[in-house]
Amino acid sequence: MTRRWLRYALPATLVLVGLAIWQRWYIAYLTQAGLGQAKLLWNTRPIADVLRDPKVATTTRHKLELVQQAKEFAITKLGLHPSRSYTTFADIGAGPVSYALTACPAERLEYYRWWFPVVGWVPYLGFFHKALAEEAEQDMQRRGYDTDVREVPAYSTLGWFADPVTSPMLRYGDHDIVATIIHELTHGTLYLPGQGDFNESLANLIGMRGAIEFYCARNSADCSTARQSWADTLAFAGFIDQLYHRLDQVLSQPGDRSSKLEAKARFMATVPAEFAAWQEKQARKIYARFGKRKLNNAVILSLYLYYRHLRLFEEAYQHRHVNLKEFLTEVRQAVTGAADPIAAVQSLAR
Repeated sequence: MTRRWLRYALPATLVLVGLAIWQRWYIAYLTQAGLGQAKLLWNTRPIADVLRDPKVATTTRHKLELVQQAKEFAITKLGLHPSRSYTTFADIGAGPVSYALTACPAERLEYYRWWFPVVGWVPYLGFFHKALAEEAEQDMQRRGYDTDVREVPAYSTLGWFADPVTSPMLRYGDHDIVATIIHELTHGTLYLPGQGDFNESLANLIGMRGAIEFYCARNSADCSTARQSWADTLAFAGFIDQLYHRLDQVLSQPGDRSSKLEAKARFMATVPAEFAAWQEKQARKIYARFGKRKLNNAVILSLYLYYRHLRLFEEAYQHRHVNLKEFLTEVRQAVTGAADPIAAVQSLAR
């Protein structure tokens, strides 16, 4: 009887200890997120007040007016949710507003996912302080994971808060600001918990094609700029897709962890030259920062999350012969109740 009790007591104890550790980490993480969000919101001013301030720089004024116009366009023409977001401005300096950590095993391409209420499983963590992001990154590296920490100038809280326009966002070019506002409003309009690749692909399509419609409806010179930016994005998506699958083949070869890491290192060493050769074939030099990055599984996976299904969504959009507002409605109808939302989008492309 005693042995039988011990057989179950030890695993139960380990589970309880694990839950206690997880709970402390979870509370600490949510605390920093809550305090960071509160500090951000505390330092905001209504955009209308900022625009009435005669001391505001002309460039800042122009871009905040552009934000207002982009949001109105997104609501009235694209049918996005009329939230309270992007009606205030937070001047936090050069930024960024936060940092996003992605992690995955060093020997295979697989997201490390964290679970949160409402949003479900997510393949990244957001931090308001770089030191906290780096601390979490070092912890993941000690556990044998590849990591990537990237700067985030804008994000969406999915309507939980009135997200402000941040000063780092104003460093973007005009058409990028419009695309970003529409992108983030798309998250607040249609978001599927635990489906990061679907959410980002949809927001990228609506954001960048929305910017095209915004400028082309005005007969603006930025219409061609927005079109070229989307073409560049689709081209880069193709490069990332091929890179991901080639790396996956390398890591899928038989062998122990050590041999896989050696094969990966050899493969990664060839990527900069291959990217430079690919870049030379493009109409213009694009995504130059990628060629300077130190690559690992997490870097490639974080890019793959954003670019993986872009060409599928574009194909579905082109196939439906509808405007963006109608396409968003069709996507919503297709994915409602669907076990696999990407398969649902594929059905729209057929």
